[in-house]
Amino acid sequence: MSTVEEGTAPLEAEYSPEPTSVISRSINILSERLSSIEAKVEAHEATIDALVASLDRLEELGSKASELHRVAVLIGEWKRLTCRHHVDGVCRAWRVKSDAGIPVATESGVPRPVVSKVPVLCALCPLYEPRR
Repeated sequence: MSTVEEGTAPLEAEYSPEPTSVISRSINILSERLSSIEAKVEAHEATIDALVASLDRLEELGSKASELHRVAVLIGEWKRLTCRHHVDGVCRAWRVKSDAGIPVATESGVPRPVVSKVPVLCALCPLYEPRR
């Protein structure tokens, strides 16, 4: 018995396989490209890891700064309310520039800090004197 039916021609291949050297060269090129991509990915992974570590550190420092600020406000509020230089929310001990970046009230032409809005100033103030 014949594997080809009568009246039917055998099928011929429509392509011819490339020589082994061309395939081997293509595999080598693809392998080099893949290695290059892998190296770039590894470099980016290292950068991402460093950025994540930096972000974690910044969050930690931000949390500590917030905690210190809360404590300074607490101390400043107490000192402001007990200081003899504090009158109606304004510190009469300090003269500041009007463009100091903090709330300022001008009294008799003299710009003074509005410590009721920035109590941290009182926490750090070396001119604090308790009321008598």
